[in-house]
Amino acid sequence: MAIMNIIKGALIGIALVIPGLSASIFAVAVGLYEKILDAVNNLRSDKKGSFKFLLPIVIGVMVGVLVSTELILWVIERFPLQSYILFTGLVLGSVPMIIKKIKFKPLYLIFTVVAFFGMIYMIRASGVDDESYVYLERISSIRDVGTMFFSGLFAASLMATPGVSGSVMLMIINQYETVYNAVSNAMRFSLDSIILLIPFTLGAILGVIAIARVLAWLLKRFADAVYYSVLGLLGSAVFILLQTGFEEVDFDGLTGAGTVSLVLICIVCLVIGFLSTVFFNAKE
Repeated sequence: MAIMNIIKGALIGIALVIPGLSASIFAVAVGLYEKILDAVNNLRSDKKGSFKFLLPIVIGVMVGVLVSTELILWVIERFPLQSYILFTGLVLGSVPMIIKKIKFKPLYLIFTVVAFFGMIYMIRASGVDDESYVYLERISSIRDVGTMFFSGLFAASLMATPGVSGSVMLMIINQYETVYNAVSNAMRFSLDSIILLIPFTLGAILGVIAIARVLAWLLKRFADAVYYSVLGLLGSAVFILLQTGFEEVDFDGLTGAGTVSLVLICIVCLVIGFLSTVFFNAKE
């Protein structure tokens, strides 16, 4: 169970790094979202049980972030379409799990449609494609501490909502390059970068704890509305992933055989992603 949660956490960590991907959607995809909310909300009443459950996930997230900052982003840059198709399969694999949780209510499809177009609009408005920059390289003042703390609080609290990309939220406040440049340098044991990430991490923890109660309350009282909305967010994630992947491919430079090979590889990636999520969600 612990090893599986580390693997699931690593997938969530990878999603944290990639602009446009939602870590919370991947938490839904691997069947951990509600459990994480419950564990966070029960930290006071059941410290041992919550800590035991959350620790492997946190370790996995850290591994995912550290690996993806260098290796996974290189793979995505080298094989963009295949990578995004794989992520699409991971997201699609969670749809059957969500459908099982809801009763069919045609009127509630309004939540799905609003969530779908709302997320597309937010991502477009945020300027994900705009180049960011390294705003801070080290902590030089109390203001820098406050900036990093707020960045963690802002990104993590919104990221906990299914469909919202933490990386996009960091881009909105021009801190994406700052944070992941610090992560990359921290891997090389840069003391300045490690210190820079401390207030960011503290803000992120506070943000998750604060929003977890709100989301748990919504799930208990308006579960169907939440899950219908999540379906819309999943749809928007698939749309963005496919669009991003196809935009990175130069189809004019492909031969007929090359196109066929690419299609076959993409189908394999899609199936692997879909089956992986189904496997992660299987009852143990």
